[in-house]
Amino acid sequence: VDPSLSTPSKQVRIMHSSLASTSSGSFLISSSRISSDHKIAPPVIEQLPRLTHHEWRSIYPAKPLHQQSQTELISHARELTTVASHAKQHTQGQDTVIEAAQAQLVIQELYAKK
Repeated sequence: VDPSLSTPSKQVRIMHSSLASTSSGSFLISSSRISSDHKIAPPVIEQLPRLTHHEWRSIYPAKPLHQQSQTELISHARELTTVASHAKQHTQGQDTVIEAAQAQLVIQELYAKK
C-alpha cells in the first residue's frame, strides 16, 4: 500500500464510514443531541474471587531451604509455580475488569458530552 494514499483525513473518513455502518457507532458519530429517550446504561460492577490465604502460605517453606531434601525442594518449587500461575490469572482478570470499567466511563463521558 502506498503510504501517500493513507493520510490522516482519509483514515478519519474510513473510520467515520465504518462507525456509521453500525447501530452503536452511528449513534456515537451522529450530531443529534441526546434526549430523555436515551438512557445511559447502568455500570456493570464486576468482581473477581479473592485469592485464598492458604495459597500464599506456601511461599514460606515449612523448614529452612538448606534443611530440605531435593524432593522437598522440587515439591516446594511446584507449589510456588502453581501459586504464581494463580496470581497471574488473577492479575489478568483484574486487568480485564479495570479495562471494562474504563470503557464504561468512556461511554458515559460520550453521553455526557453529547
